[in-house]
Amino acid sequence: MHISTDAVFDGKKAGSYLESDLAQPSGAYAVTKRAGEEAVLEASSRAIVARVNFYGWSLGGRRSLAEFFVNNLRLGHCVQGFTDVTFCPMFVADLAETLIRMLEADLHGLYHVVGTQAMTKFQFGVAIARRFGFDENLITPGSVDGFGLAARRSHNLQLSTHKLSTDLGGNLPDFSTGLAKFYTGYTEDYPQKIQTYQQVPGPQRPVASHEMAS
Repeated sequence: MHISTDAVFDGKKAGSYLESDLAQPSGAYAVTKRAGEEAVLEASSRAIVARVNFYGWSLGGRRSLAEFFVNNLRLGHCVQGFTDVTFCPMFVADLAETLIRMLEADLHGLYHVVGTQAMTKFQFGVAIARRFGFDENLITPGSVDGFGLAARRSHNLQLSTHKLSTDLGGNLPDFSTGLAKFYTGYTEDYPQKIQTYQQVPGPQRPVASHEMAS
């Protein structure tokens, strides 16, 4: 199982990208991810290459776009949401379960493993604000091209999941269910709990020989 990215496409296509569409990566990140896909598929015919786009809670608390919106809106900060970038986010726990289903079904080859609902990043932020009870008016619509990012961003990263749902023989997790799980983690202090996973343990007391024997 090799994890890749939706960013291998240049975003110039109208509509959803299929697995059969030509990948045209732009930028060092996308180029190296595409090279990784090719290397894995060449190395093993039984490998799975999964192009993903996911969100969730991270150890540092600032890795995902969802955390960006939560962290800022919770404090009443104004943020910008891009109206010209379309993507298909999937909650990370749903992604993990889907990847396991793919392994259990003995799938192989290239698959788009993303959310079934396409939305702009502005719409994504508004959905989070509404679910968490934050002020959605703090999110202002904007363009990714005018934001001054160092690397170019693709405007359309809408990927079709028809191949995956067909080969799995069932529906994929929907966005609203995943967002509800993301919110539940917030109410149960999951962001704070996972930070303890990266804490370095302190010096440990030497164990005496009689303790080892017991």
